[in-house]
Amino acid sequence: MNRCIWKEQYRDKTGQLLAPAMRTYSLYAGGEMLAKATQTLEIPADQSISASHAPGIFIFQRPG
Repeated sequence: MNRCIWKEQYRDKTGQLLAPAMRTYSLYAGGEMLAKATQTLEIPADQSISASHAPGIFIFQRPG
């Protein structure tokens, strides 16, 4: 099954606010992770969420 999952994280594992918040994209195919990308998020006073930069992409290579 092919799928793309994204996660938005506003707090760290101890519950403290992240500045900036982060969005993580994960791309899977055949049950294996092919690529992962991270992107910083901006949350202005009106509580809208936007990303001002393109995500940084990390590509995973399968062995052999």
